[in-house]
Amino acid sequence: MANPVKFYRRMSLYERAKLTSAFGMIFNFINAIFKIAVGLFTFVAALCISGLYSFFTGLAKRVYFRGMRKSGINERKESGYYFAMGLILTVSSVFYIVYMLRYAFGGSEKAVGFTAFVFVAGIAVADFIFAVGGLMKARRERDLLSEGLKLVNLSTSFAALATAVTAISALAGMRGETYAVFNGGFGAAMGLVSAVIGFYMCVKGASYYLRLRGKERVRIIENVKM
Repeated sequence: MANPVKFYRRMSLYERAKLTSAFGMIFNFINAIFKIAVGLFTFVAALCISGLYSFFTGLAKRVYFRGMRKSGINERKESGYYFAMGLILTVSSVFYIVYMLRYAFGGSEKAVGFTAFVFVAGIAVADFIFAVGGLMKARRERDLLSEGLKLVNLSTSFAALATAVTAISALAGMRGETYAVFNGGFGAAMGLVSAVIGFYMCVKGASYYLRLRGKERVRIIENVKM
């Protein structure tokens, strides 16, 4: 039987990126389903929203995966996929902000037991650790698609952090209007940061796409195997 480690090391950068993005995309979709299910079971809407955010993150990674396969390392095509990733991130972030603001000014969460909140916080913290870890280990080829994937992972860590803060503040005994305003405001702030990142990606992607119009420019990747 072939050694998986040696097989991975023999893979080109392009093939490794394909494998990583595929597993990341699948993980995000599974994670989204799991968090939404737990959120419904524990009546924690913030976790459901985080699950939806994970779904959109998986969708953005699906765009990345498709871009790696379809762009043919053409920079203009890559910029289009980069723009699409930014647009998905922006839309999902706006949705997240609207919910959090609504929650901060009149929303309510059903108070649940200690065990449920420990479970919620554990999921959120694990999500944050995996997101930040993935960002730190991301590729550094300085191409648009790789950069876009890093930014999507970064935005995921913000959403996970907001969910963790929601659960931890409940464990600390915060309740009522103070609980809603604090967690809703913090979540909205994290969503705003993600929206800014998504908007930045849209602007940069559109700028690159227009600048490369009519040009057949490709970037060079070492040992690419199409």
